[in-house]
Amino acid sequence: MHRLIVLMFAMMTLSGARNASAEVEGRLTLSDLIQRALERSEFIPSLRARVDQDRFSAVQAGAWTNPTGGLSSGLVQESGTGPLFEVSVSQPIFYPGKQRLRREIGELGAEENGVRLVELELAVTRDVVRLAYEYVIAQRKRAINESRQKSFDVIRSYLGGRLFPSPQQQAERRIVEARLRNIAADSLVIEGALRSVFESLNFYIGFEAGPPPELDIPRLRGTGSVDRRLWLARAMTRNTELSAQRVRLAAARKEKDLALLEAKPDFEPNVFFGDGTRGGGEREFGIGLALPIPVLNRNLAGIRSAQRKIEAEDRLRRHVERQIEAELGQLWSEYEIARQAVRLYPDSRLAELNAQIKEAEGEFRKGRVDLLTFLELDSEVVETNFRALDAQVALLEKFLDLLFLAGEKDVPPQLAAQ
Repeated sequence: MHRLIVLMFAMMTLSGARNASAEVEGRLTLSDLIQRALERSEFIPSLRARVDQDRFSAVQAGAWTNPTGGLSSGLVQESGTGPLFEVSVSQPIFYPGKQRLRREIGELGAEENGVRLVELELAVTRDVVRLAYEYVIAQRKRAINESRQKSFDVIRSYLGGRLFPSPQQQAERRIVEARLRNIAADSLVIEGALRSVFESLNFYIGFEAGPPPELDIPRLRGTGSVDRRLWLARAMTRNTELSAQRVRLAAARKEKDLALLEAKPDFEPNVFFGDGTRGGGEREFGIGLALPIPVLNRNLAGIRSAQRKIEAEDRLRRHVERQIEAELGQLWSEYEIARQAVRLYPDSRLAELNAQIKEAEGEFRKGRVDLLTFLELDSEVVETNFRALDAQVALLEKFLDLLFLAGEKDVPPQLAAQ
């Protein structure tokens, strides 16, 4: 998944001192946008609730079973008849280690959802930053086109104001009018893209209608660099998909340990007391122990199933690691190309070109530069400016993909270094 966003100062209710100061100044930083998007997201609190749900479930999975009590009364008859009263209490006790493993498996489920929460936060951050840049780039393109339109309006008025225009001058006026129509068509395309990307950004930001403030985003200069080996090490440590897969593998191993214990018998000690009278009186009490005998079911299929799950999750882990290595190599190459492209358009060069087109316009009015030469220079300057802006977007997207792959959350400072 770029722009000087004009979001809306009439409704700005950003929380925190930093957001408040940005609102007063009428400018929003990337950090402001990211914070607001994370605060507004419904998915993020939903995943946080699921993490809590799994943690509570893990605690419950390792809880003790409630004791069982029994109470009975009746008649006993032998040489005489008399009342009978009995009471018993039993307490199931799991085989040592079962409760701990069940709790740990539940905790790993919570940990996996925690990884997914980080992944979602990274995805929201990436989308907001990308959309912000795209919006700013579209605004800058619109400004360039508006400036061109004003220049060509002036030129058309200049050509149309001449008395007894020659065939050459009439042809020049028609060329300018055609160019104005094309510029107007380009403006419609740019305006459509601007509105579209603003709606996409506003989905995350949620500003109400009103004049938007300016977005303060760092310009990418292509002077940064990425150490491929260092970033590969980061990705192997922080990548969310790999981290989630490692959690699943750890859970599979604990599930096998639990499957081995499932065949072990659980204990159920009990205590009983009885009181009855049959002419005379008698009492009985004692303790007992009940446990299943693992003859018909030793959970052998469950153990084999757990072993195969470990093999499957481990192979998938290795696949994800190879995939990350390949993807990082591809992204690194594309990032380097995009970085070099940005460096072809330094600010000084763009400022020089823009000054040249202004100078050429003045010389055209003096008759020292012909129209075709001016049109050619105008096209070159506009194409160069648009290429420079598109190069910004391309570099941004590749760098954001690298950040996401490496699980990097602190995006704005790293962009500022690019």
